[in-house]
Amino acid sequence: MSENAIAASPALPSPAPPPKRSTPSIPVTLNEAGLDSPSFRASAVFFADQADAIERWLEGYVRTTSKLTHDILGLEETINQYLTKLIPSPGIVSVDHDYTALALKRVGDGSREWWGQILNIAKKIDTLSVEPVRTFLASDLRNFKETKRTLEQSQKTYDSALARYVSQSKTKEPSSLREDAFAVYETRKAYLKASMDFCFFAPQLRFNLDKLLIQISTDVWREMKKSRDAAGSLAKYGQEMDRVRGWSKEMELTESVFKRELYMARRDIGDNTLASCKPSREIDDYSASTVPFLGSRGSMHVFTQGKSAAIVEKQGWLFLRTIYGKPSRTNWIRRWYYCRDGIFGWLVNGPQGVLQGDEIGVLLCNAKPAVQEERRFVLR
Repeated sequence: MSENAIAASPALPSPAPPPKRSTPSIPVTLNEAGLDSPSFRASAVFFADQADAIERWLEGYVRTTSKLTHDILGLEETINQYLTKLIPSPGIVSVDHDYTALALKRVGDGSREWWGQILNIAKKIDTLSVEPVRTFLASDLRNFKETKRTLEQSQKTYDSALARYVSQSKTKEPSSLREDAFAVYETRKAYLKASMDFCFFAPQLRFNLDKLLIQISTDVWREMKKSRDAAGSLAKYGQEMDRVRGWSKEMELTESVFKRELYMARRDIGDNTLASCKPSREIDDYSASTVPFLGSRGSMHVFTQGKSAAIVEKQGWLFLRTIYGKPSRTNWIRRWYYCRDGIFGWLVNGPQGVLQGDEIGVLLCNAKPAVQEERRFVLR
């Protein structure tokens, strides 16, 4: 590796995690949230942006639909006056009653029914679409935004606490280090809960949004089909709309099962993640004298299975030291590193999402503890 030093992010001595309980199905996002990976952070930002865009769209929909309803109903008197003028008054006898008057009467009857359907839909549009959207904005979307704010705040608190902890001198009193480690653990615990809540409520928001939009679409479509003028052109789409409505009904029937499995996965991953990152209470684990001998016990992630060895993939946050400016200054940049299939590389969040950095072969690396560094848990 290069001469740049890399500091391990967790820096929290922890016991071996308990065996995981099996779950029928575990969404990938929950696993990523338990790891606090860049993929989870990028997914959370993307979904939060989507929620903001959905909110702007629905608010605009409510405004324009309400205005349309108001304007159409404001024309009701004008429409009624128009309909009365379609048929000549009884005093006009200079038109042919067998043909001209009959044609005008049929046009008047058809126009009355057509405009009546439009006015009827306009009167129902608030109940059919505007009120459900307002309810969704005030309940589901509002609750999700609160969950998002909690996630952002807890993530910021955890990142700050972790950065302060890992930057401490290894000569600091072990008992004080242990207290600081548990302080970081509490922020991680709060951040994990917020992450699990976000992963739990995000699919619920999507489901309720789909359910809302399909309900509005099918209700409005049903009212449109009552219009005689629209019946001919809309009838060919009737079967397709029925199929979409049937899909929505099936989704409603399976919602409870999905919600239950999602809750089980959230609970299991949350418990296992907390157990794996809980700091040790052994004060010797915080002694600076243990640092030079970190590699004396061999890899903690190689398990024998008979005569062969199974090497477990490793990934997590590390801090890379960079030097900048004149006079030179040291800065520690947090990055997500991974080691798998003999390759060591890193990921970083960028404007276009998660970006992959350079990769090198593990056989080309020569890593050892940097004893002379003031910062704890530093490799060179």
